[in-house]
Amino acid sequence: MKMAEWCSWPSVWLTREDKRMACEHLTIQPYQNLVLATITKARLVDGQTINEIGTELMRQLELYPRISLIIELGQVAQMSSAMLGKFIAIHKKVQEYRGRMALTGVGKGLMPLFTVTKLDKLLDIRSEDAEEVLLAFRRRGP
Repeated sequence: MKMAEWCSWPSVWLTREDKRMACEHLTIQPYQNLVLATITKARLVDGQTINEIGTELMRQLELYPRISLIIELGQVAQMSSAMLGKFIAIHKKVQEYRGRMALTGVGKGLMPLFTVTKLDKLLDIRSEDAEEVLLAFRRRGP
């Protein structure tokens, strides 16, 4: 079901579907061709959780062609290299679909992981919260 939602961030109406839990540690909020995926687990180190999150994020790519995918990491304090691998695979798939992807809410504790692996050069990594990036993506269009 689609509905209009008044956002608490700058005065913008966004049409969105109902927010839903995609898996135990991932919330998905589609806004037309934008998808906000919030990871709610602090430690992304076990294989099962990483696979569930990766599978669901890949599913979003199939559901929304030319997706603008925003992955909110504000609650994540630690992640393994396996999760980094999932982000790389998702990024490649987003590029194949001619979409965009950003990792948001990346704190000081996680940023060294992206820097050491040089993924900060490959991925769009932002410290801002997801709402700011969502609006920036929306203003730029598809």
